Amino acid sequence: MWTRIANAVERVTVGYVGPMKTEYVEGGIPFLRSQNVRANRFREDGLITISPSFHRTIAKSALAPGDVVVVRSGNVGTACVIPPSLLDANCSDLVVVKKPIGVVPTFLCFYLNSLAAAHIEAGSVGVALTHFNTKSIATMPLPVPRLAEQHRIVAKVEELLALCDRLEAQLTAARNESRRLLEAVLHEALAPAV
Repeated sequence: MWTRIANAVERVTVGYVGPMKTEYVEGGIPFLRSQNVRANRFREDGLITISPSFHRTIAKSALAPGDVVVVRSGNVGTACVIPPSLLDANCSDLVVVKKPIGVVPTFLCFYLNSLAAAHIEAGSVGVALTHFNTKSIATMPLPVPRLAEQHRIVAKVEELLALCDRLEAQLTAARNESRRLLEAVLHEALAPAV
């Protein structure tokens, strides 16, 4: 069946938007920004932290494992699932899809990453977008197969993504080996004759 994302989740909200200059601390609560969200993957690089007291004051944007976050500006529409390792976190300027109900979070994430760009390009989520808002996500149509089918789709996509990662690693290794061999040949060819 088809529905809208808002009908399949607890709520769609937005991360904290406001001044942050004095809120960053060492070893506090993880605070995600768009740079931490990659297609289907949470990226820990560049993760900053905020104080527990500030985290409590902006509880509306608190994150929990299984929530889905979506980039609002820049790499618009890119989504990832909050991993189990982030038990307590918060975010800045991301759309937060809280507690998917009847939808496997990873299935929703894969769906958003595969079709959000098409919706943006088609202009079906609002005005010429360089910015994604909660309404854009909440009103987006969502297919809802049976849970068993969602799990099957997630498993197959994860299998294919793992294959892509392995192929990319092999290509990178081959390129590096090719460069190394070229440098060795050039070094030998240009070395002065003895």
